[in-house]
Amino acid sequence: MRITLHKRRYGMRYFIVCMSMAALMLTGCATTNQTASKIAKLEESNQELNERLNRLATAKSRCTAALAADDRLDEQRRKELRQALSEIESLRTNLQMTRRMHKELLRVLAVPIKAGRLSVIVRNGMITLQMPEKVLFELNKAKLNATGRDNIQEIANILKRYKQRWQVTGHTDTTGETKYNWNLSIQRAKTVMFEMINTGMSPKMISMAGFGEFQPVAPNDSKEHRALNRRIEIVLVPNLSRVKFDTQASATTGICTSKTS
Repeated sequence: MRITLHKRRYGMRYFIVCMSMAALMLTGCATTNQTASKIAKLEESNQELNERLNRLATAKSRCTAALAADDRLDEQRRKELRQALSEIESLRTNLQMTRRMHKELLRVLAVPIKAGRLSVIVRNGMITLQMPEKVLFELNKAKLNATGRDNIQEIANILKRYKQRWQVTGHTDTTGETKYNWNLSIQRAKTVMFEMINTGMSPKMISMAGFGEFQPVAPNDSKEHRALNRRIEIVLVPNLSRVKFDTQASATTGICTSKTS
């Protein structure tokens, strides 16, 4: 009887140890996946900035070469090339400012980023702070939960140090009616904006918009992907020259590569 009881106790201890080890392994896998995802997003942001800077460098080289290629250029053509070079330099300065700001936000927001409550990315040349729905709201609700309120206050206390304009945007997945999703995204963005204002951000430096299901970051084909689309973003509002980057870069490159007179 004692031998049987001992075996049972030993077996139970062995089972508990095995389950504990399995739990640790699963936790480690989840942590590794989260870290890999953060690294991938950071690399993607850096790649976008580098590609844009490279495009400007190419355009600048072509403009400079076009100016030096032929001393018979008429004054109008020289004026166009000099203007293109000036615009390229302005765009390059703006992109370098974006890169510095991105690095700065990664540093000052390191705590919520490390905790998985926030991502700071560069998309379409604009710095974007992304927060998943689960960090801020209950499903289909527009009222911040306690954790969400703390999170927004923490971020607002940091962003208000900078003399920058921000826009809060709400996003949903495609589940349910389009009108409902659109209204939900608007209400959530408004809730976050007012919480940031209550935390001390100037109303002159913040705005909001709701995009419903129309700006997804992933296809709505799985539970995981739909969760990615249900999010709040806080976007650094660029000045006009940054908004027009693609158009200007394309135009200046065209000027620099067109035939000389």
